[in-house]
Amino acid sequence: MTKAPRLLCLALLLCLASGCGADSWNRIAYGAADGLQRQKCLESPLARKQDCPQAEGYDEYRRKRQ
Repeated sequence: MTKAPRLLCLALLLCLASGCGADSWNRIAYGAADGLQRQKCLESPLARKQDCPQAEGYDEYRRKRQ
């Protein structure tokens, strides 16, 4: 096993052992999806850094949804 999968497994085990709730998982998923979207935008040859959207924080997102 390489280092990256080991670290990911360790992080998941620590999170599970510490009792992360559903909100924590939602927050992690929101951040990961935002990071991937921003990374794709920045890697686009046509995009400029200022053109890539800056996502709102998870708390703001939840307030708007409710």
